[in-house]
Amino acid sequence: MTDNLAIITSGGGLRCSFGVGVMLALAEQFGIDKPSYLISCSGSAGTGSYFVSKQYESIRNIWSNLLSTKQFVRISRFWKMIDIDYLIDTVFKKQAQLDLETFHSSPIHYLIPALNRQTGEVNYFSNRDEQIDIYEVMRATKAMPIAFKLNPKVNINDSTYCDSCLSSSAENHLEKAIELGAEKVLMVNNSVKSSSDDFEDKFFRLWVSAQTKYFRRNYAQAELKARDYLSPREIELFNIRPKEPLAVSTLNNNQESLIATIRQGYQETSSNRELADFLR
Repeated sequence: MTDNLAIITSGGGLRCSFGVGVMLALAEQFGIDKPSYLISCSGSAGTGSYFVSKQYESIRNIWSNLLSTKQFVRISRFWKMIDIDYLIDTVFKKQAQLDLETFHSSPIHYLIPALNRQTGEVNYFSNRDEQIDIYEVMRATKAMPIAFKLNPKVNINDSTYCDSCLSSSAENHLEKAIELGAEKVLMVNNSVKSSSDDFEDKFFRLWVSAQTKYFRRNYAQAELKARDYLSPREIELFNIRPKEPLAVSTLNNNQESLIATIRQGYQETSSNRELADFLR
């Protein structure tokens, strides 16, 4: 158990293949397989779940072999460019089943964030709650408006949820990690801010503008709070981002590109001497 270490992994669609390489390198090269806390957002939530259940080969198989199909991503299918239902119901439930027993019994306190469609705020779901259907939680955190469905609503308990720019950003969960008790926080970001990110952000903000006034107000307040949060001075922070441009984009599931991006994440992490010092 790595005491008081939190890892936060961002979203980013298929760019999360970079984070796959990072997480595998942390476990295999640095022995970081049991951080105290893990928060995985959006496209990283599947990797986070299989990391918690210690199914490393399943992570490799899913990202290297099972996602490179038009059943999962098809740009011409504009009403559902990325089929999260296929990912959850076929890949995660059938082709590479999640070990739920190990997942729930793990010493890692694992949280998945999703946007509450009623309140406009982010809620967190934990592997320590065995009453929650983790498959539906992963469906919710990955259900990005427009890319998955125009107006996705995933039912969990008495509310509906979806993905968002707010819930998919690693930095926005720093306060939560420290609230849990983290003294060291490693943030894994799957991209450097770019014009393509801005383009995607504009589409999402257009969707937000069509929501209720109550939703918009709460969402804006949550964004402001996350942006202005300053961690205590004694908290150690480390940020991993790609050092070189990625071979993939948000909706690019080309097999060779995914494998190359996983390799990039693995190699950049394994050779990071500053990271090695941080993890000591």
